[in-house]
Amino acid sequence: MKKFKQFLIDVLCGAAMGLAFIVPGISGGALAVIFKFYDKIVNAISNIFKKFKESVLYLLPIALGVIICVAALVIPLNLAMEYILFVIICLFAGFIVGSMPGLFDSVKTSKFKPIYILIFIIPFIISVGLGVLSVVCKFDFNEPFIEFPIWLYFVMIPIGFILSLTVVIPGISGSAFLITIGFYNPIVALLDEIMHLDFTHIGQTIGIVACAGIGFIIGVFSVAKMMSYLLKKYAVGTMYGIIGFVAGSIFALFINNEVWAYYHVLVNRQWEIYVGVLVFILAIVGSYMLVRLGRKKENEVQTIEEQKE
Repeated sequence: MKKFKQFLIDVLCGAAMGLAFIVPGISGGALAVIFKFYDKIVNAISNIFKKFKESVLYLLPIALGVIICVAALVIPLNLAMEYILFVIICLFAGFIVGSMPGLFDSVKTSKFKPIYILIFIIPFIISVGLGVLSVVCKFDFNEPFIEFPIWLYFVMIPIGFILSLTVVIPGISGSAFLITIGFYNPIVALLDEIMHLDFTHIGQTIGIVACAGIGFIIGVFSVAKMMSYLLKKYAVGTMYGIIGFVAGSIFALFINNEVWAYYHVLVNRQWEIYVGVLVFILAIVGSYMLVRLGRKKENEVQTIEEQKE
């Protein structure tokens, strides 16, 4: 029963990460850090050849959660983002803001060094900058996803590699990256076709996913090794960098091409602004209450361990 419960928790964690593939500005790595299973994922990926069975058993339910989330929510979330995008963004932004105190718990007991300010600022700028670039660089690649030229498949390999960075490095949004290079809408359109059981481009979709998957797998393993090393050797400094990425992702949620274009709609939809602000506040309160609950449980466990000693 305990193993099944943990399996369900891992599936739910994977589902949370799956949201990053759909909602612009959300980082799967950031959510993994907030839910406190990021280091486990990184260790499982980096040690998959040394501890193959153990790593696969841990990663399998997470991967299953990602697939289930994308398959189940790609259509309803696309509809929601079409009509109440600002509310959806406020929900996730509020959740991340309310969870930030929990991230600082991992570094507050360590001695502060001035270099940590720089380590925080650089990732913060990178995360925000990606969102700004998506607004400034309005690339359009819808046509190649209609004709599917051969070069498109080769391009998907390095894109898959870069996407792996957005998963392994917290705070960098994969969807924001795809928006920046103009691939977000055509890829979502292909997934939408499959969800509606339209298999007109099924062969091309499989080819594109396969090529992106090659780059993604190469990137995940190589970057996970690096992050695992940094977390072991420079834990505090690495966490400040991660917090910088996560903090920047809050701004990237509100500053990316998909959301930026939607702000023109809000001029005539003031009710959505009020609802969004309310949802933002409620999400902050709700997620912070979860942080406090987590702290309470950790203190209880620590007290029990001290009594045993």
